[in-house]
Amino acid sequence: MKIRRFLSALLAAVLLAGLLPTSALAAPARSGLSAKDQKVYDMLHREVGRVLSGTSASTIFSLTFEGFQSVWTASELGVKSIVSGDGIALDAAEALADRMAAFCTDDPQKILLALLADLPYDLYWYDKTAQTGYGLDLGYPAFRASMNEDGEWILYPSAYDPDHPTDRVPVTYQFQLPVSGDYGYAHLFTGKRKSVGSAQSIVAKYAGKSDYEKLLGYAAEICELTDYDKNSSGSKYGDRWQVTNVFDGDKSTKVLCEGYAKAFKYLCDLTKFDSSRIECRLVSGLMQSVPGENGRVTSGSHMWNIVTMDDGRNYLVDVTNSDMNGGPEFLFLKGGVPVYGVYTFQDYFTYTYDEQTKKVWNTLDLVLATEDYKRPAQTAPAKETPKSEPSGTKQQNAAPAGSAPSVTVGQVVGQVLSTDIRAYVNGAEIPAYNIDGRLAVLVSDLNRYGFVTSYENSLRKTTVKRDRNAKAFSSVPSAASGLPVGSPVMSVYSTDIVVEMDGRRVEAFNVDNRMAIYFSELKEYGTYGYDNAARASSVTLYN
Repeated sequence: MKIRRFLSALLAAVLLAGLLPTSALAAPARSGLSAKDQKVYDMLHREVGRVLSGTSASTIFSLTFEGFQSVWTASELGVKSIVSGDGIALDAAEALADRMAAFCTDDPQKILLALLADLPYDLYWYDKTAQTGYGLDLGYPAFRASMNEDGEWILYPSAYDPDHPTDRVPVTYQFQLPVSGDYGYAHLFTGKRKSVGSAQSIVAKYAGKSDYEKLLGYAAEICELTDYDKNSSGSKYGDRWQVTNVFDGDKSTKVLCEGYAKAFKYLCDLTKFDSSRIECRLVSGLMQSVPGENGRVTSGSHMWNIVTMDDGRNYLVDVTNSDMNGGPEFLFLKGGVPVYGVYTFQDYFTYTYDEQTKKVWNTLDLVLATEDYKRPAQTAPAKETPKSEPSGTKQQNAAPAGSAPSVTVGQVVGQVLSTDIRAYVNGAEIPAYNIDGRLAVLVSDLNRYGFVTSYENSLRKTTVKRDRNAKAFSSVPSAASGLPVGSPVMSVYSTDIVVEMDGRRVEAFNVDNRMAIYFSELKEYGTYGYDNAARASSVTLYN
């Protein structure tokens, strides 16, 4: 009788991924597995290493587990009978197969998810969107039955030889990992190991910096090395999702969110931080934004990073949306309080963890600090890469960007205050604040109101350009609008980053890792006015 029972699972396109080189594996996801599954994880890890080194070209991994009970009675299997008619009873065969599988592993899918969370670079060839198989390799026939000396039917795997009885037999469990078309076909790996030498050079570049400077610098470097691939619709899973497209030295090889998140984790995993508490994780789920983004931000399945900092708390880092909204500081080390499991940042980005993320990580790994991370005093942010952000009304003579202040870059020089004055662009409210007694807005917010922002780290410059194709905008009130007027909202830091609007340099401020400008700078683009009775400033943009 042939019983070949092979379990398979379709892994979604947004599976967790990790980026550790085999030699530097930290394996935080491995620690969440049972002791039994940690052993399976280690066996698969070794097999993956053989593929990566070129020792093996097959990605069908057959693992052998010694010591399985060889002979089973009906009562031991929990069934009525071993035989049915002239063959083995189906429920008896299934019961034995279940015991054999449970002998090998507790949760094979969780093992794969943990490998993806810890080894995303090593598994760059693995097509997670294709069908991945795992299960017993039973051979043929799978089982045999006979009567023992007591006249009782017994069932045993075909590996057992009644002529040479033994108490234990080996069991073979198999994992089949499909290969992306970029690197081979079916289960044969034919590609070559991708170069990530530039990753090590980036880590070396920031070796003498503080932990905060390292992290911010890594985000900035990634934004410089690659861009978001907006033309990936319909593409098969491959390079666009991988860290290799970030560190290959080719600016034309763009990536999607998974590539950004993997690259950031990869750099973190290569780094020896001053604080042993710092750890970077890959998470995935649903990211949504309010209407009016004009195509600047993608909503849907997403991957980002959670970083545990030296204070032991967790913070969100989203290099993808930072790169698309002015610079690495836009969504960098953010904290927040979830509402019904949903985190909201910058007023209009929402994040919800998917079930696979919650399967791999425990709750404490995913809960964020209630407030944004505060950079340590006397620490200069190595890579202040903001994405166009706001200022506000009067405070303490905050030093504008590029003004060569007498203070060190990254030093607190003022406060952003709440204000009762509202700001509007073409009738749509934009979050507004008070910096030095004047109304200010975040540069990154301008992406939603008829402008496009970008950041060049090598020039330490944020560029703002008018997008005349953008017509209709959606109102987003300031998160500080409900506070008493004059309440401190954010800190202003000295910075060497400058902001240019269509070639015109404007006064700008670093506001908690984001750039801000005065709202009045928009009067160059339209009709500007202020209504004191309504406590509102407005700009109607020229067509």
